[in-house]
Amino acid sequence: MFLNKVLPDSMIRKLTKEETAAYHAPFPTSKDRKPIARWPQEVPIDGFPANNHATVSAYALWLTQTQMPTLFLKFSPGLLIDTATSKYIETNFKNLTTVDLGEGRHYVQEDHPDEIGEAIVAWIRDKQILSSAAARSARRGVMCA
Repeated sequence: MFLNKVLPDSMIRKLTKEETAAYHAPFPTSKDRKPIARWPQEVPIDGFPANNHATVSAYALWLTQTQMPTLFLKFSPGLLIDTATSKYIETNFKNLTTVDLGEGRHYVQEDHPDEIGEAIVAWIRDKQILSSAAARSARRGVMCA
């Protein structure tokens, strides 16, 4: 269900046959698909599961209190983050940079991979987040963790 319905319905563009095959490749048997059947059950909806709801709620509260630079990549119509939630984030998160990247639902990396990467790079540069060593490595094309 996830790979055949949820994934394609949560994107704007259509995956190619090759891309669809790549998503299916790690899950050839029903045993292999068990994790992707299980993880949606862990997403806190209406307070359940309670432990996950508590974790997400605490993190959401922290995001309204921290001064840590935060990047919000905004898409419309969105799926989990609707217009009201977007307005809440933009109103209540401190030190927030919002980049509106246009149309998107949930798997936005499939619809806007280059734009997402460019927005992250611009934000990192603007906020001067990289250490000087990491910045030097990035200029040389070396990835730093």
